[in-house]
Amino acid sequence: MKRLLKNLLLFGMAVAICVACGNEPEVTKRENDTNDTNTTLELSKTELNFSNQAAATTVLVTVSGFWVAETPADWVSLSTYAGNSSGELTISVTPNARNSSRESYVKISASSYEKIITISQHGTIAIENGAIKAVFSVSNHSNVYFSQGNLQYQASTNTWRFAEYQYDMIALDNSNISSSYSGWIDLFGWGTSGWNSGANAYQPYSTSMDYRDYYPGGMYYNYLIDGFANADWGIYNQISNGSNQIGMWRTLTNYEWQYVIYERKDADLLKGVATINGINGLVLLPDDWKFPDDIAFTSGIANDFGSTFYATINNYSWSEWSKMETNGAVFFPASGKRQGTNVDEIGIYGNYWSSSPCDDSGIDCLCFNSSGIAVGRGFRGNAMSVRLVQDVK
Repeated sequence: MKRLLKNLLLFGMAVAICVACGNEPEVTKRENDTNDTNTTLELSKTELNFSNQAAATTVLVTVSGFWVAETPADWVSLSTYAGNSSGELTISVTPNARNSSRESYVKISASSYEKIITISQHGTIAIENGAIKAVFSVSNHSNVYFSQGNLQYQASTNTWRFAEYQYDMIALDNSNISSSYSGWIDLFGWGTSGWNSGANAYQPYSTSMDYRDYYPGGMYYNYLIDGFANADWGIYNQISNGSNQIGMWRTLTNYEWQYVIYERKDADLLKGVATINGINGLVLLPDDWKFPDDIAFTSGIANDFGSTFYATINNYSWSEWSKMETNGAVFFPASGKRQGTNVDEIGIYGNYWSSSPCDDSGIDCLCFNSSGIAVGRGFRGNAMSVRLVQDVK
């Protein structure tokens, strides 16, 4: 009897070694194995899909002998890695902190058989070509998706991208701006898409503080639309993680900012200030918002600066915010502003351009801090954040 147990143990070890040394797994039967005639292996599930949250699923392993399980992914764990008979195998995944989805597998081996359970897990945000797939109405007949993060630019390679995470901001490194700077910037003068609009300052790395240098076509009243649409960053440029095609994105008009902030249904309940991973900013919730379990959100923010009302700040850890993101919440970091090469108000004020001028020296923009929000005048000589949108077809 002892000899039989010893042989079984050695046989199990041999199977485990063979599994560990294998190449890319496939469902296979090893032809040269002569002891497989009485072996069976069946799985109740061969494909598992998880949300971005930590989760677990049980798979029934039906087998007529010794079996082993393995996975190459450090974000996947198994309740057991071997068995002598049929039983349940619980497969668990950790939270996915990335924007993109991820894939892996679990391989089950028994004698001459191998079977694969494919595993996929969604990213933190439901994103397609850089667009957060949550609908925001910007008029009574049009809707948009916001980009996955603020717009960023690298002058040395002339590359545009969206920030990987919504709370990402470049902050003080914007002061290094130049035509050859190899780092990234995310504060831009108005209409600085790189297209020669007739303005004296039209390059993304422009640092002029003279508001007259930012007139498309030399006239202050020209919008970033129609004949000057290419002055809009999202229309003229290919954005590397935003479909990499021209004409896919655009900047909201002043009216659209007003609508999404104040006029859409339940607008007052769908906005509030927050701190996420230590970054201050503004949260906007989509039109069909549904609260995640166990997550609170205090809405309400002053309608203009100077109010004595102070909104309660929602303070979220990454794991808490990831649940908000999964349901389509959008976050605008308080990135401050740049004047020439001087950057200030980081973490205090958020300033986001519209495509609409309001007078000879001003552009309408979204501005906020912890006690107020307004769609009002921003000085053309400043550099501010850009958050692009994609029209819902």
